[in-house]
Amino acid sequence: MKLVKLGEVCKFFNGKAHEKKIDINGKFIVVNSKCISSNFEIQKFSNEQLFPLFKNDIVMVMSDVPNGKALAKCGLIEEDKKYSLNQRIACIRSDNFYIPYLLYQLDRNPYFLKFDNGENQTNLRKADILNCPLYLPSIEEQQRIVAKLDVVFTEIDKMIKDENNKMNYAKQLLIKYLETQILNQNKLLSVDKVCEVLDHLRIPITKRFREKGQFPYFGATGIKDYVKDFIFDEKLVLLGEDGAKWDKGEKTAFIADGKYWVNNHAHVLRPIKDLILHEWLVYYFYITDLKPWVTGMTVPKLNKEKMLSIKIPTPSIKIQKEKIKRIFQFETSHKEVIKLINKKIDSFKTLKSSILYSEFK
Repeated sequence: MKLVKLGEVCKFFNGKAHEKKIDINGKFIVVNSKCISSNFEIQKFSNEQLFPLFKNDIVMVMSDVPNGKALAKCGLIEEDKKYSLNQRIACIRSDNFYIPYLLYQLDRNPYFLKFDNGENQTNLRKADILNCPLYLPSIEEQQRIVAKLDVVFTEIDKMIKDENNKMNYAKQLLIKYLETQILNQNKLLSVDKVCEVLDHLRIPITKRFREKGQFPYFGATGIKDYVKDFIFDEKLVLLGEDGAKWDKGEKTAFIADGKYWVNNHAHVLRPIKDLILHEWLVYYFYITDLKPWVTGMTVPKLNKEKMLSIKIPTPSIKIQKEKIKRIFQFETSHKEVIKLINKKIDSFKTLKSSILYSEFK
């Protein structure tokens, strides 16, 4: 089987920055890393097609965090006049391959993954991509291999889908259990009655000016970085203000403890002692659809004033402690189930990788 370099048999293009052109009502889908890694389910739009994509273009993520799962993730463009390529996303075109075969060979190719050292963000350069070794059999052989892989991978994908369905069912069971423990309480108090809001103390630091250090730097969904100094030195609840998901069953709120920094993308709440426990607050937000309290079209935010009016079931601290103990026990078993499901999904994905490796060596 003939071995060639990508640059010898394919054309490479890099996309263009769309950040200032994003429009929720735009008619073109902007292909960025989240779009590709979610199989085109997560989408941003633009009314300007800065880099038009065409049917049979292969798009590939060129940058990712250490040990990330998006690096070299590929997708196939199946329609003209619908997509526009964002920067740091590669477009690969070729007349030398049966495109489904090339897609199989490029997607998360081990050659690209070797550039990830596990410590720094990986940024594939044009030269790196052009030097990627590819196998180039006859078109007939490419079609034969794709036909075989399609049959096998369809079955594996079905098994992965079944496991994901089990995962979703387990998640719904957890939500239902939490609802039985937390809801249907006689006493309801608004957030401003059970918490102090410390938003005025948080300080954002742009990535360019952050000094690396040992203290967690929290954002809307968790730790974003580690910095040299800290703002808070106590146990608090952080609630995503923007850049988070507010659906029921999303971890919109979480507990931060010790010394840490918080940027302006998370509300900072200090539960009032003898009224509400940190864990109770976090669990309540987990089982609550917070979208009715979100405002803003361009940048949706969990509005502070609206958020403070949310009514929370607030039994005595004694009852909260008893129920949280039960929740912890249930959640421990639930995590074991999720761990087993994830292990099976990973084994199926590993099987796919080994099958691909056996074809392209």
